[in-house]
Amino acid sequence: MDSNGRLNSKDRAMLETEVRAAIQLGAGNDIVKLVSVVIDPAANENNIPYPAYNTDQTLRVFIKIVPFLGTDMIELSVTFTL
Repeated sequence: MDSNGRLNSKDRAMLETEVRAAIQLGAGNDIVKLVSVVIDPAANENNIPYPAYNTDQTLRVFIKIVPFLGTDMIELSVTFTL
């Protein structure tokens, strides 16, 4: 954790790598492009802050993919609460 109660950059990078690998393994050829994986963001797309992980014990993961033969991007939000 950093001084703001968020995951440090090393832990975020490790989790991002694991999430990317799990998605690619599980989806196989059904994903054309894994656009992004964001672990523990500080704020949403409107710049509204999320609570720090150490305050609400919720780890937020946001994933964007483009499915095989699809033209639209799919956005997923996954949360893990301890």
